Amino acid sequence: MPAPGNKAISQGQLLDLVDSLGITENTLIVFMSDNGGGNGQRHFYHDVRFFNSNGPFRGMKRDLFEGGIRVPLIAQWEGVIEAGKVSAEPVAYYDFMATAGELVENPPQRTDGTSWVPLLTGKADTLAHDYLYW
Repeated sequence: MPAPGNKAISQGQLLDLVDSLGITENTLIVFMSDNGGGNGQRHFYHDVRFFNSNGPFRGMKRDLFEGGIRVPLIAQWEGVIEAGKVSAEPVAYYDFMATAGELVENPPQRTDGTSWVPLLTGKADTLAHDYLYW
């Protein structure tokens, strides 16, 4: 929920704003979630049986099965990321700091993450994680 006095905007409105400011080609936009869909407790979460938010994946939020941890990541960077490109490469939140650091040419001194930049730019098909953990 936005802070009092602030107006929430949709993803489409955000993309339109970036475009209207003329900064689309210099802006990496990333949408991602933190974990799988709710566990069906309608009091706390939406009804996953109705929305089928985990699709064919086993498990729910807080499970270590794929349905508990697999979420979409959508990235747009005009002129850099090929429109419509799909990758099945697993990434993690802790990769984002390495990614941001590489983009601003100031990589973090210590991080467990791996930069997404080679994957986003099409210079690599994999990040070659030895393992993912959290």
